[in-house]
Amino acid sequence: TDPPNTDHGVFNIAIDLYTRGYDVHMYDEDNVNPQGTGLVFNEVQSAVEERGITRVAIFGYSHGGGSTHDLTMPLRTIRPFTISYTAYIDAVRQTEEIPIVPNPPSPQSEKRRPIGTEFLLNYYQEKFPHGGPVHPHMSGDRETNVTDTGWGADLTHLNIDDHPEVRNGIIQTLIQKVPDR
Repeated sequence: TDPPNTDHGVFNIAIDLYTRGYDVHMYDEDNVNPQGTGLVFNEVQSAVEERGITRVAIFGYSHGGGSTHDLTMPLRTIRPFTISYTAYIDAVRQTEEIPIVPNPPSPQSEKRRPIGTEFLLNYYQEKFPHGGPVHPHMSGDRETNVTDTGWGADLTHLNIDDHPEVRNGIIQTLIQKVPDR
């Protein structure tokens, strides 16, 4: 819906950035396939090759974090540009279609650093399912296990993206890392 439900923090982050003048596009995580291509890749490629965009920021929550990682893989194939900023909010790896079975595999934390990013902000919590620390961790990246903070100890996978500390952290660091809209 437009505006998004207040319980959909990641979409509210995108709306906030849009109202600040950023060129924002919101997609469902399923619009990025396991190879990182698809509708979202096509949009980024068009932005770079046809609209002259030179700096890109990508962030995602839950499986959208996994899609954020996967999207960065094929982006190396398009003309030079910079992935200035990426962020994970309790990122879970994207997987190929999982067949319906009595005991399906558990979601895996997305712990791979997005390929080619200059900066990664990673918020995660330790209750299942959950994200986790990223490897390799690069100097300058910022990771926060909200379980270890005074403000996020009670957060779960279902509400981490709604918390003001997480939402404001994503917005403020993106504005710092990508000041030109």
